Amino acid sequence: MTAKVSAHPEGEQDHSPVDRRGFLLGAAGTAAAGAMVALQPASPAAALVAGAARTTGAATTSMPAGAVVTASDSRYLDMMTGNNVRFVATPDYVRLISSARDAEAAVRTAVRTGKKVSVRSGGHCFADFVCNPEVEVILDLSTMTDVFYDPAMRAFAVEPGARLLAVYEKLFKGWGVTIPGGICYSVGVGGHIAGGGYGLLTRAHGLVVDHLYAVEVVTVDARNTVRTQVATRDSRGALGDLWWAHTGGGGGNFGIVTKYWFRSPGATGSNPSDLLVKAPSRVLVSALSFPWDQVGETEFRRLMTNWNEWHERYKDPGTPESHLSSLFNLSHKANGSLGMFTQIDADAPDAAGVLARFVAKITDGVNVSTAPMTAPSGELPPMPAFYETQEVSWMQATRTVGTNNPTITNPTSRGRTSPRTSRRGSRPSSSVSCGRS
Repeated sequence: MTAKVSAHPEGEQDHSPVDRRGFLLGAAGTAAAGAMVALQPASPAAALVAGAARTTGAATTSMPAGAVVTASDSRYLDMMTGNNVRFVATPDYVRLISSARDAEAAVRTAVRTGKKVSVRSGGHCFADFVCNPEVEVILDLSTMTDVFYDPAMRAFAVEPGARLLAVYEKLFKGWGVTIPGGICYSVGVGGHIAGGGYGLLTRAHGLVVDHLYAVEVVTVDARNTVRTQVATRDSRGALGDLWWAHTGGGGGNFGIVTKYWFRSPGATGSNPSDLLVKAPSRVLVSALSFPWDQVGETEFRRLMTNWNEWHERYKDPGTPESHLSSLFNLSHKANGSLGMFTQIDADAPDAAGVLARFVAKITDGVNVSTAPMTAPSGELPPMPAFYETQEVSWMQATRTVGTNNPTITNPTSRGRTSPRTSRRGSRPSSSVSCGRS
């Protein structure tokens, strides 16, 4: 999120009611004009906000303030950029945010001084939204990494700086649950969830935000009042709209998220293991490559047609096929091959049969010999062992896909990506990704 935080002249505030559509349209327009946006809290939620402050420590005076890093600090050089060093900022300072209270203080300073701010959680943004020459202040939430079960909320709390693999490990080892997020281990949840959160379990369980129960967010209203608000799935009025705006369409433009809470819709009881998506125990994994020197225009069209036809046919949730997810990387010819990685919950009905029929459909009528994936493909590591379908634990597969790739782990990468995700029908399908150059 990047926003220009500036003072409003007296007497220009608009206090007219805001409906759900008006909230998004108005907020988008204000964001385009370069202002941070927030809604007034609905009065019935005052007790919830106060209670959440006690639960999360937002009102605790002992919270340490985050460090301010300027150009004279040895840490500044590293904080000028993120995972993609193609984009660099030269901010006046970087503020390391350690709590909601600290975020409030940082935003108040930006409001008072009229600074243009951007917000970073994991630093994995491949565009220039966080790091660009216009940014004057970076608010860095990467040290807020806690993941825990919050009994007061009956939900799992996740701070925005937590990296995806750490979240998966904590949720899985602690309670056998997970969120259906992405494959890149080092992505911070702050930005990932603000954009919806999509991964290999999405076809079966939806986006991450489909399981979002509550959000703690620092906002600024038309009077430049900075406050921490907690909006939940159960909130009504303005807070209900604020929660809804964080369920995939806002892109983080409504404030600074300092905590997410997750509980699946319809989950009941107080046993944490029953309140979120059950992680698979084991998965079947396949990794195939298609040599570019055998792929002409006819073969390429047939591959993509087969891919889209399968996903169009099996787009609905609740079927054996919904447990299968696949990544097809359209790498440059210099890479030598196209790559397809496929995973299915091994305990889903007829899992082996579903996977075999999927591969048969994708390769049907394609005069190309498949081969082991011996080279990296997009953000996937070499996986020659999976040319023949293998059964592995879900956590092992998650680590294998997410951590062993020079494209992701290279700290000097200068990336340019062009992902293409088929979204026909009622829910996202698997992903087709164009390679970097």
